[in-house]
Amino acid sequence: PKPTQTIAATLLSSTIPQSSTLPSETLVLRDFTIVKQPFLSEYSSAWSAPMKGHKSLLHAPGTIPDDYVKLPAQIYRSGKPSLVRLSKNPFAEGAFRLAYYMQIFDEQTDQPILDLKFVAKQSKFTNVNLNSLQAHEDDTKAQVVSRILANKFKQLNSLVKVDFQICFLLQIDHPNGTCDVYSVEPYIAGKYVKWTNNSNFVLSNSLDMDDESSLRCKAATAFSHFTFQETKGKLLVADLQGVNNIFTDPQIHCVNRNLFGVGNRGEQGFLDFFSSHVCSSICQSVGLKPHYYQNNQQVEAALLMEGMKHEIVCSFCGQLVEASALRNARCAHHSNIKCATCKQRCAVQSHRTCVKCSSNFSFSPYLY
Repeated sequence: PKPTQTIAATLLSSTIPQSSTLPSETLVLRDFTIVKQPFLSEYSSAWSAPMKGHKSLLHAPGTIPDDYVKLPAQIYRSGKPSLVRLSKNPFAEGAFRLAYYMQIFDEQTDQPILDLKFVAKQSKFTNVNLNSLQAHEDDTKAQVVSRILANKFKQLNSLVKVDFQICFLLQIDHPNGTCDVYSVEPYIAGKYVKWTNNSNFVLSNSLDMDDESSLRCKAATAFSHFTFQETKGKLLVADLQGVNNIFTDPQIHCVNRNLFGVGNRGEQGFLDFFSSHVCSSICQSVGLKPHYYQNNQQVEAALLMEGMKHEIVCSFCGQLVEASALRNARCAHHSNIKCATCKQRCAVQSHRTCVKCSSNFSFSPYLY
């Protein structure tokens, strides 16, 4: 179901469409109780006992390759373990993960550093493949890629800035030989708002909002649109939520379904986003073109108003085609888009007689 109001005090809430990419094995839910409360005080009994954990940083350069799917990132594990404590209960849950409060201890005094507040995220499920360092690395890579794209977006957009949290991985080793892995990022105080999810939900479509909130929502959807165009249709950053202009825990849909975790819905994710996306003044300010997945009337009105040329991809051979704006807008679905060569090939017809009913029929050998 679609959320109908802003979501406060949560980092991870997300709607999972039935078409989401989920592990083929049965998911085993972890035993937990959500306790919604502010960040814990220093002497709260809701803190766990101190534990030793190794921090791992995902290092990536300021730019990534044009294909945007081979991230040249390395994991650096800290040599000396850090002393940390977590809230005994998660304070929020999402589709796949739980969120706990976390503090790090000072190495000299063995006391928690009160000015440093963190949120640690762990899988809701006990399945080994969802709790591995690799699984958390995939989620962290999504945040790294989103941050790099946000920096590019900020260079083009002067209306509203967007940014993403810097995160790291934490592995806590237990005496019995088991370990727990968490994705950790700074805690942001303030009202958390979920602008979009990893399907077609947009908050402004289901809730009246003031001008400032409306602008932030437009910036969020424009950023998602930008990520798709900037990467030449290889990925799209979705599931945007956070405080003000600082986003956290995004989901990336990518043509490579093996990347960015189980929430990566590939082309279906692209289709769902554009099916509800309405281009705004922010889209126009950064030079974004309406996409043929969008509602045809919206696309047609935008193209005719701005006189845009539209470059699209032939559905059959993959060649880029420049067509008239009006023709593009009237394409009911991307499967109708053909380059001149494929049009000619599709026009060649073969004639056959049905072996079942003896009726004559025609078809294009190029399509079958």
